[in-house]
Amino acid sequence: MEKLDRIKSPIFLKTALYCSSAERCKSEVIERLKKETNSLDEIEEIVAILEEEGYINELRYAISYVRDKFRFNKWGKIKISYMLQCKKIPSSIITEALAEIDDDTYLETLTALVLSKSKSIKSTNPSDKKAKIYRFAASRGFESESIRQALIQCRVDK
Repeated sequence: MEKLDRIKSPIFLKTALYCSSAERCKSEVIERLKKETNSLDEIEEIVAILEEEGYINELRYAISYVRDKFRFNKWGKIKISYMLQCKKIPSSIITEALAEIDDDTYLETLTALVLSKSKSIKSTNPSDKKAKIYRFAASRGFESESIRQALIQCRVDK
């Protein structure tokens, strides 16, 4: 099918609207298109046009995803990276997007999470409290070294 005909197709228009409402990655768009049509050739063609027209941009999506998940969900780099890999984002793009997080802000956010969690833990045993905080921060996707630094800054072991 000719490109002009493809752009006028209802599936393309519906998908373009879907992409313009929020940042979308290629895999999300493909999954949505699979619900609309069974033709893999048509899906590939529509995705290629969407990329060409700027509706889909993996780097832009990854940067937006990293920014939002860090700022609002308080996720660490490990969890963000894993979730982007699940969305089939190339590792080079993930690395570039994660570089957008400022190291000082990253540690400040983790320190605030550690302080907050420290206040909510009832245990009086310092090593038990430290272990619970460590597990909590690790489940949020923060690296071991960053967690150690935050624990030292918050003086949790005392």
